[in-house]
Amino acid sequence: MTPYRNQKLFSNHYLERLLPEEKEFEINEAELKEVYQKIRALWDKNRFSSLNESQLRKHFLDKVFEILGWTVDVEPPTLIGDGIKHPDYALFYSKNDLKVVQKTPKEKYFKHVACLAEAKRWERNLDKKIKSDPEDIQNPSLQMSHYLWLTEVKWGILTNGRYWRLYERETSKKIDIFYEIDLESLLENGKLEDFRYFYLFFRKDAFPAFVEKVYQGSKDYAEAVGEELKENVYESLRLLAHGFLEFPNNNLSQNDLKKIHDNSLIFLYRLLFIFYAEYNQLLPLRENKAYTDYYSLDAIKKEIADKIDKRKHLPISTHTYWDRLKELFEIINNGNKELDVPPYNGGLFDPKNHHFLEDYKVGDAYVAKVIDLLSRSKEKAFIDYSSLDIRHLGSIYEGLLEYKLRIAKEDLVPIKQKGREVYVSLKEAKKQGKKIDKNKVVYTGEVYLVTDKGERKATGSYYTPRYIVKYIIENTLGPLIDNIFKKAKLAKTIKEGTKPLERIFEELLKDKEEKQNLKRLWELTKSDKEKKIFLLNLLDGV
Repeated sequence: MTPYRNQKLFSNHYLERLLPEEKEFEINEAELKEVYQKIRALWDKNRFSSLNESQLRKHFLDKVFEILGWTVDVEPPTLIGDGIKHPDYALFYSKNDLKVVQKTPKEKYFKHVACLAEAKRWERNLDKKIKSDPEDIQNPSLQMSHYLWLTEVKWGILTNGRYWRLYERETSKKIDIFYEIDLESLLENGKLEDFRYFYLFFRKDAFPAFVEKVYQGSKDYAEAVGEELKENVYESLRLLAHGFLEFPNNNLSQNDLKKIHDNSLIFLYRLLFIFYAEYNQLLPLRENKAYTDYYSLDAIKKEIADKIDKRKHLPISTHTYWDRLKELFEIINNGNKELDVPPYNGGLFDPKNHHFLEDYKVGDAYVAKVIDLLSRSKEKAFIDYSSLDIRHLGSIYEGLLEYKLRIAKEDLVPIKQKGREVYVSLKEAKKQGKKIDKNKVVYTGEVYLVTDKGERKATGSYYTPRYIVKYIIENTLGPLIDNIFKKAKLAKTIKEGTKPLERIFEELLKDKEEKQNLKRLWELTKSDKEKKIFLLNLLDGV
């Protein structure tokens, strides 16, 4: 078990493989032990459970923040927001920083804050609002997201004494993206080495350089994995199609290529869905022992990786893995209470929708290669699917739709022509003195994939980067939404009569053509009621 709960804020691959190699990870053991002992000396959960939020802050949290090196300002300036008060803490690097900011105008206060922190009473649920408590009705995670967006501070800490969470401003909008430590578990049952994962991420010295390094490193990993996975899915589709044609009892031919292509895509997306679901706890990996050890795709991928690394022979005529996957598909489609699997019966895994996959098989040799391509990187490390955006996987699948299956009538090789990669005869490529990549040669009788234009690589877009999505939203939907809010606010003003109706008319008239005609109509309205109706109708045209 890991000493932390990473809820997609960072890459698990980065935390497990790369973080121990970073220089920051090598904290002096004497320093780590001193901090651990200081916090352990404050620990008294029986007492904490009887304290309210303010008391918990005074007797425990304030002191922990100090031990972690922070200079604390409590209840910083009130924010302007819909029903929002202010965060409990503003955290600074030094006392001098705090003195300087206390002399600045209120609106500039948060520009100098290193991190926000919000406290809740002992073990208060951090993911739900409590309707029965009018003083603490808000969802704490949503509250933290609001604070980060209103203040424009990048990092925030949310804690109820036991659980400590780290949030990042951009990702906090989803409220279920965070890094969490169970401090009780570390102090009462954990080892000093486990405590390192608390101290590393919540101390003053982690901000901003260290947490930014881990965050950016995680994003870079996801991008690199996504690019590699794109190529691997491409090759997996080819291998799977070849496997259908090669399996002895299928009796499939070139005439069945369209069916093979379409059903290979369905099979691949089933695998991608399961990988993503297992890594993101949508399936009970590591939570249900029977599922984890015997039925999961995680167990199958590890068994296959071991066999491939040990160069064990996998026949094309046996279908052990195909049968195991069909059983897993059935479990996911119908659900299984004993295995703690809910039914995902949207149609993807329904055998009635995909008769081809029920009637035909692919041999172990091909299924193993496909699963290994989808589960491991070139360095033979297992891919961390929790780092990938679901849109990314959907876009990869969408990009594959423009490919068509072909069977090579002669040896082929892809070459570059006018910026495109197209297949040509191997003999012709050699005549032209082209550089030949032997790994990309398609031999006579083998399956290969091309677009309608004969291109080897897809021209369609796979994944739209977040910065482009953000730009589109801000420059298209943003103004639209702003205009809607503006109209709604103005309509409310008209109805309530809180602003002179003449002034509202003059404001609306600025953006209108045929102003003279509108002025004449306005002069004909007599009562305030008529004027309000006129303005509301005019507003509808804005």
